[in-house]
Amino acid sequence: MTRCTYLCPSCNYETKRRGDMRKHFGLVKPCPKQFMYSIDLTDEIKERVLDHRRYFPPSTHHPAPIRKSLGKALQNAVWNEWIGEKNGAGPCLCCKKEVTHQSFEYGHVLAVAHGGTNMFDNLRIVCIPCNRSMKDEHMFAFMERVGF
Repeated sequence: MTRCTYLCPSCNYETKRRGDMRKHFGLVKPCPKQFMYSIDLTDEIKERVLDHRRYFPPSTHHPAPIRKSLGKALQNAVWNEWIGEKNGAGPCLCCKKEVTHQSFEYGHVLAVAHGGTNMFDNLRIVCIPCNRSMKDEHMFAFMERVGF
């Protein structure tokens, strides 16, 4: 087993022991950015790395903003409108299977990804499988496509 060489980027101090590099920096735990491995890369490996960067450039995708929860008052209003205040269970809007307080999700008619809101008129009571299956599809288009 060959040991790699640790090289200080600022003063070119070189050692084969990580502990020596820690002492060199005067740190208990060195920052990984403060030292590098000096490994000779062949031209073939360098070309593979460049090819990988060409085909898989850094992602420009930005994560979606964190959405706020619906709030208890809105949740109760949606349940009371579509299931009923006195009912502990009712039909899923899509597949008509029975949903209870433990087995449902609030589905968006127009997905938030396409400009939908968390307003009362855009929310429906649907079962978990239906809500997860429709993803960001319009709820009524999903029902028509699946045949509900």
